[in-house]
Amino acid sequence: MTSRRYILCLCVILIAAAALRLWGIGEKSLWLDEIMTVQKASGTFGEMMGQIRQHDAHPPLFQIVEWLWLRMDQGDGYARIPSVIFGVVGVWLAAMIARRLFGRGAGVAAAVVTAVSYFGIFYSQEARLHAMVATLVLAQVWVLLRILAARGRAGWGLWAAYGALGLASLYTYALCILTIGALAVVYLWHTGRRRLAAWWAKRPVAAAERRPEWGRFVAVHVVIAVLFLPWVGVLMDRTAMLRRALGVNPEGVGLPSARQLIEGVAAWGIGPQEFGEGSMIGVLLGVALLLAAVVCVLDRRARRPAAILGGLFLLPLAGYLILPMPRVHLYEAKHLIFLQPLLLIALCGAHRPLKAERRGLAAPVLYVALALGALNVFGLASYYRADFQKENWRGAADVVKKRFAPGDVVLFTPDYCGFAFGYYAGGGYPTAGAAPIMKGEQIAPEFKRLLVVSCESPVEKPALVGDALARQGWTGEMIANMPGAVGTVQVHEFVRGQR
Repeated sequence: MTSRRYILCLCVILIAAAALRLWGIGEKSLWLDEIMTVQKASGTFGEMMGQIRQHDAHPPLFQIVEWLWLRMDQGDGYARIPSVIFGVVGVWLAAMIARRLFGRGAGVAAAVVTAVSYFGIFYSQEARLHAMVATLVLAQVWVLLRILAARGRAGWGLWAAYGALGLASLYTYALCILTIGALAVVYLWHTGRRRLAAWWAKRPVAAAERRPEWGRFVAVHVVIAVLFLPWVGVLMDRTAMLRRALGVNPEGVGLPSARQLIEGVAAWGIGPQEFGEGSMIGVLLGVALLLAAVVCVLDRRARRPAAILGGLFLLPLAGYLILPMPRVHLYEAKHLIFLQPLLLIALCGAHRPLKAERRGLAAPVLYVALALGALNVFGLASYYRADFQKENWRGAADVVKKRFAPGDVVLFTPDYCGFAFGYYAGGGYPTAGAAPIMKGEQIAPEFKRLLVVSCESPVEKPALVGDALARQGWTGEMIANMPGAVGTVQVHEFVRGQR
């Protein structure tokens, strides 16, 4: 493939990637975490930073980006545009990394696969940090490849870019300490293996092997550690606060199971899915993707790409399982979202072995990649449906607005639902939380009807407030059920006595 043709293909793919990420960008309701992001970014900078220090488990860089962005305009769709931009840049970076490791054909393939990735689009249409952190990690990988290619002559410019991207990724998502560690190991392995081999064989070191920039390597990582250190204490305090708020034991929720990790790999390939209790679909898909990626790399007998991609994929995964970090939420594939593009890049390494003289194990891998693309297309067809929501707080607010009458009170379970509901409904509604009701507190006699707004998600279940209300003589029925990819929002109506 000529350079001109490659650039033309890449431009077309990037335009398509942008179109897919902008399609219906404001039609879906913000979900709870997005609403928290927008609310914090709507105040002054000082107020936002104070709220982050008091309530947020994540470092502040994405929140700062949102604050700057929302100085220009407001709106659900507009708040998601920074993630769209990061998502499109991530497609370009995936293409550049694949091209450097495998050639131009792989670069185009990686651009196509990441452009239509359901998983990538899902988080590129979300006013949250995930698209940004994946792109920052890809950018740091790209700079590291440039440093390695320079063979000791990278200079301070590339090293400064490497350090700035590493620090930015840490101030976006603390788990990027795993990727920084993996990148460091890859650099040390790449620059030290030939010197070690020469020492072991008692032969002179070749000129190209004499210039590892270990001084700059150490200096950059020391600077990253020193500049991130002030936020470490904040993160520890916020994590402890979240554990208490969610009722998590001091040791956290524990490690993910092997099945959860493998189903997470499947989600990286085909998008956020619920595979169902006892279903083997997610496990089989995850295993197939991992095996396909291994075959893609190894079938070319390319040791350098295999070592780089393998290290950058497996070391953060192992670190996530080994490090004694406190875990607040159950494992979700998005927690390691920075690994997803690396898996797709590895899959795209199968393009060249499929030439007639090189057919072998890589042939079936192409079919896996094609099937993966088809599954993403079908998944996106479902994602772009008008009734698809992550959490439909806009719909819940509309239901309550239509039903509300003088003498009503809106009740929330869990209590934080009131925050998300209030974003769309505004003020003027008498409200209450479920916790006092569960403890036996009586509803004031002037209220004749209750509109109960609840949300069930993987990390939170609504309290059995209906049973507590029944003991006080209330009867109810569901008037709205709005399933979502993140949480299911429901509205119940309760009245005193028999209906």
